[in-house]
Amino acid sequence: MHLAPARLPFSGILLAASLTCGASAGAQTDDEAARVFENASKSLRIAATEFPIGFDDPSMSSPAPLLSPDGRSIAYSVSGSGKMTVVHNGVESEPYDGLSEPSLQFSPDSSHFTFVAKRGDDMIVVLDGEEHAHPNISEHGVTFSSDGSRVAWVAATETQEIQAFVDGKPDEPFDSIGEVTFSPDNQHYAYVAKRSGLPTVVLDGVEGDYFDEIRQLTWSNVGGHLFCVARSGEVDLIVRDTEIVTECSRFGRAGFTFPKNADRYAIAVYQGDMWHMLVDGELHEGFKNVFPGASFSDDGRHLVYAAGRGRGHLLVLDGEVRRDYVFDFVSFGPKPDQMAYVVRNGDQFQVVVDGVEHDFLFDQILPPGVMFSDDGEHIAYAAKVGERKAVVYDGKRGPFFTQYATNLPRFNGERLFYSIKKRGSQILFVDGEPQEAYKRLIGPSYSGDLSRYAYFGQSDDGWELVVDGEVQAKYPFARDVPVFSHDGTKLAFVAGRERNMFVVLNGVEGKALDLVGPDTLTFSPDGQHVAYLGATADRRFVMVDDAEVDVGFSGFLGGDVPTWDDERSLRIRGGRLGVWVRLELDLLQP
Repeated sequence: MHLAPARLPFSGILLAASLTCGASAGAQTDDEAARVFENASKSLRIAATEFPIGFDDPSMSSPAPLLSPDGRSIAYSVSGSGKMTVVHNGVESEPYDGLSEPSLQFSPDSSHFTFVAKRGDDMIVVLDGEEHAHPNISEHGVTFSSDGSRVAWVAATETQEIQAFVDGKPDEPFDSIGEVTFSPDNQHYAYVAKRSGLPTVVLDGVEGDYFDEIRQLTWSNVGGHLFCVARSGEVDLIVRDTEIVTECSRFGRAGFTFPKNADRYAIAVYQGDMWHMLVDGELHEGFKNVFPGASFSDDGRHLVYAAGRGRGHLLVLDGEVRRDYVFDFVSFGPKPDQMAYVVRNGDQFQVVVDGVEHDFLFDQILPPGVMFSDDGEHIAYAAKVGERKAVVYDGKRGPFFTQYATNLPRFNGERLFYSIKKRGSQILFVDGEPQEAYKRLIGPSYSGDLSRYAYFGQSDDGWELVVDGEVQAKYPFARDVPVFSHDGTKLAFVAGRERNMFVVLNGVEGKALDLVGPDTLTFSPDGQHVAYLGATADRRFVMVDDAEVDVGFSGFLGGDVPTWDDERSLRIRGGRLGVWVRLELDLLQP
């Protein structure tokens, strides 16, 4: 597992000059104590604290620094004098003879940092600064659980046996060991190991039976169960948590299928000259063929798959043959027993919803097939006739067109949005109804509760702001999509007039700036404050409401935006004089 590093070039728009090496490893900023900024009315006071996280080091050997998932930490490797070190948040490691660059990684929760290095004859796992030396380390490196709470790696012993180390503790040695994996709930771990040439599954440190071959090792989505297909002689065995469920001569190439939110499973198996779907340990009716693509509803109440007794496809729902169809794109709705799919009708295709065929025939039903609104009251799908597309909403076909504009059809809560290009214009459709045509659209965006929407439309004399279907304002310039507070009560956006840009919050224009950072506008979680990056000809700073926080940065990390940790705390990464800094801002009581 390797978290791909995010490149650290600072935003070319917000950076006056590229950073140069102005500090050596271990240097600190001038003053790590908090500085306090306030707005003109003194109604908002902000404490700004700087934390150095790295340096523009010419000896850096990493292709790009590695950023932690939460954005608070940074790491990279440095080479010099025949040695290599790792710098993590400005602290340099011990020197090593070699280093596995891809092994640098943060845990998913950003609380741990690890890499693999070499010193003399030893390979070393360095975890949170602590060294674990071994004669050799598996090419799989270090694996974290999905929540970052657990860690594992595989290493050789002095006797050249192989051991798995889970949470720092060794399991029994084997001749060879594959990669350690953790269950989705992070409660269990497993791997395939071999002794005397035969494989076994080790589950939570306990080895199971030995077989000739083990395939399809996988975890269920719910329940923390481990599944695999084991080969013993001429027989395939379906194994659940090291217990044999059934045997068969073959299994379906699609492997195991699991619902998203239920403890169930299914896999196609071949027994007695027939294909069966094995569901929760029970065999369904046999068919000449069971085709790939079995699908559970998210809640696990239903399972649908295609089977055949000869020519054609049969739709099998919960073990019962429903229709003799060639079908595709099965989707389940949020209501109990709500289901839709696409069937062939001659040389064309049509949609079936809850067993009822829709009237329209098309040359193609486009992926993902039928979509349901969150409450299950509405459906929509896109289709083609020749090269022309159309969107069907609640049984009503919209106009034909050839190209989408800014967004494909999708439900946001209970409402359907999409936009098309037609006769040189762009048109947004809301619940199947066309809105005003514009030269160009920006958006739409949606409130966190999905109750509201907003977008910009370009007319002949400017950009109109449209909120919930009504034109609210017009400006000579607009660039980014409008931004709602989570509860939808406030709306902010970037606009421009003449040579200035400014942020408008609930209709009130903010301070005129030379530049507002692209797509940097963010609301606090409670919607009471808004933050963004700003610039004049010679300064780069953070704006929080109408308060300017200028700590002398020469630029901000490219792509970074003010990130709120809670209602009164946020952070951003910037640079100054060769030092990369995490700036933390705390809103004080006035």
